[in-house]
Amino acid sequence: MLKDLSIVVKGSMWVAKDLPGAAEYIAFQQALAKSELPAAVGRMSGVSIPGMDKMTQVMASVDGVGYMTVMDLTIVGGTGQIADMMRQMGAMRITTKVTSVSADPLSDDLFKVPEGYTIK
Repeated sequence: MLKDLSIVVKGSMWVAKDLPGAAEYIAFQQALAKSELPAAVGRMSGVSIPGMDKMTQVMASVDGVGYMTVMDLTIVGGTGQIADMMRQMGAMRITTKVTSVSADPLSDDLFKVPEGYTIK
């Protein structure tokens, strides 16, 4: 479905350096870039995304927390149903904006497996 799909991504990121948790966030991005996690996620999902390692490296080089990002995506190549559908949609713009940041501790309850949950 995604054979030879090529997408050009251009964009901007507004960055804040003086936020609660900024140092921890930057350290996380740098550790992620050095890890095998992005490649492992691709292998587990069965979806290979060329360039994801580059994106991870770029995010690790950002000295701050991105609080607004604007990305323009354009399909420049590829065959198959998904590529055709995306080409018909035309260029896409994705905007994300952080509305709040907190360094408050998270409750342990957020990480508990829900009661009655079973893996099939």
